[in-house]
Parts: sequence; structure tokens; C-alpha cells
Amino acid sequence: MSKGRHPNHGGRKPSPTYNSWRSMVQRCTNPNHTHYERYKDLLCEDWLDFNNFLQDMGERLEGTSLDRINNDKGYYKENCRWATAEQQVRNRSNSVMNQSIASEILNLYNKGLRTTEISNLLNISKNNVSNVIHKGYWR
Repeated sequence: MSKGRHPNHGGRKPSPTYNSWRSMVQRCTNPNHTHYERYKDLLCEDWLDFNNFLQDMGERLEGTSLDRINNDKGYYKENCRWATAEQQVRNRSNSVMNQSIASEILNLYNKGLRTTEISNLLNISKNNVSNVIHKGYWR
């Protein structure tokens, strides 16, 4: 499946970081994986090697898991982060936006923040932020 092992593995069970990496690789490269069709071709080649992934992402913090910042893009350094479950729920392409969040987006926009800044601050996709600001609706 992969090159490299977690350097601190030492014969014990794999670390949470390694397990997250292994799951990502399986989703993206294993045609027998349940979600392969959705994730195939989304993994950057460098991240087939665990050591490259570890160098880019660092160790997984407790209470977090791997998240793509923009779900329309792949798994690579600039588009991934360790995120809490709450951050990930807000970042899902099918997240339910409520009136409170939409009001917060408009308030921040009216204070001069850009779409990207609001997206990063609230951990909501740029598409959803833009839809609230420019079209008055969200997915």
C-alpha cells in the first residue's frame, strides 16, 4: 500500500497520525474501498509515502482528524488540516447552514472581511460563504 512507517511506531500499534494517513490512502487508491469512486485521483503522489505526509501535516492532535479545507480539491499540504469534528461538520459540502451562521457571515462581510477570510474564520466553505453574501442563499 505505501512507503514508510511511522518513525515512532516501535512495534506498538500504529499512531493516530499513521491510521489517518492509511485511511486516506485506502479511500483514494483502493478500487475495492466503498468510497473509492468519490476519492480516486484526489491524493497527491508525494503523500503515498507516509514520511512525506508526516513532514507536511505534523502529528495529529488529539480530538482531530484529517480534513480537506476545500472539498472540491484533493489531498495535499495546502488543502488539508487537522480539524475537530465541529470544524469538519461546518466544512462539509452538505452542511446545513442556519440563519444564525448566515447572519454572522453577512455581519463579517459588512465589517470589511473578504470571502476567504470569513471562510477561514468560520471554517465554512468559500462557496457557502459566497452564496450567502452574493445570492442570499446557501446549500
